[in-house]
Amino acid sequence: MLKDEEIKKILAKINAGTATEDEKSLFLQWYRSWDDTQTNVDALGDVNTLHQSIWDKIEGKRKVRRWDSRRFVRIAAAFAIVAASSFAFFYYSSTNDKPLELSSAVKLGGDAFDHVTINTSVADFLDTSKYVNLKELDNGDKIGDISTGEAQFIKIQLPDGSKVSLNAGTKIHLADDFRTGQNRVVYLEGEAFFDVSKIAGRNFIVASKGQRVEVLGTKFNIKAYPNQKQIVTSLIEGSIRLQSGDAAEVLKPNDIAYNTAGNIAVKSEEVIPNIGWRQLNFEFDNEQVEEVLQQLGRWYGLKIVFKNRIPDLMISGKIPRGTELKDLQLILGNLTQAQYQLKDNVMQVKFNNN
Repeated sequence: MLKDEEIKKILAKINAGTATEDEKSLFLQWYRSWDDTQTNVDALGDVNTLHQSIWDKIEGKRKVRRWDSRRFVRIAAAFAIVAASSFAFFYYSSTNDKPLELSSAVKLGGDAFDHVTINTSVADFLDTSKYVNLKELDNGDKIGDISTGEAQFIKIQLPDGSKVSLNAGTKIHLADDFRTGQNRVVYLEGEAFFDVSKIAGRNFIVASKGQRVEVLGTKFNIKAYPNQKQIVTSLIEGSIRLQSGDAAEVLKPNDIAYNTAGNIAVKSEEVIPNIGWRQLNFEFDNEQVEEVLQQLGRWYGLKIVFKNRIPDLMISGKIPRGTELKDLQLILGNLTQAQYQLKDNVMQVKFNNN
């Protein structure tokens, strides 16, 4: 763990624009280790003020700025722009506790069935002990497809006892012989977190576009949306074998595999990023601005339309679900130097100076 004085030196370089990639990475690892009680600052304030808030955090101070503008909810934020032309980092939280109603459509297999809608609450999704058990549903033995739409999430217990959490806009399909075959095969499109039950002699396989993950019993997350350039696989516990074409990698805990058209790159992290969605938070770790905004669309039921060329901007940070769209427009507009226009369910994005 970095000492406070080391963080100060790195932050000074960030402010001056002279930080190396390794120093930026160290800063992000340090920032992710914070608890979620952050310094209160105006999310649209100048960058120097926001940098100072982080410096104050290192010093152990708790400065508070409040404002009464009707345009803003109270925001607790620490926000730093690192090499602003290519990378941005932010933390944003809101006191908005507006309740959300979540639902997911579970499609039942078989000629006699179409689909059934299961209604689930935010509290149910966040409760680590609550899962929709397929075995307990009417005709649960015939369920082969489970899908979530925009702004929908669900947690399912499969017939073998394995547990799966589905992010918004995600589909999984159980192979016809999932319940009886030697291999338990699940096909994934979207993002899901798997907690696999170990059954001797019966491997668990997750297949997504151009990739297979084989496990016996473990916990891992796979992000494989159709419009993504990469498939991202993060291992929490156990061990998995990832194969894509002729390439194969065995992952150990805290490994993240980035699969780009069959080219697999693996890196290890002290803390696994990008799974904050399981607590209904946006969480990004050095991701392209296009993917960040597409995720926004999936969570809020929006079509994202880019009006000009998308810049090569990488973003890391956290935003809790439930944040109002008008506040997201403001903070993302400041972060990405873009104009956001919302009409009906279409968000138009135009980047400045591009």
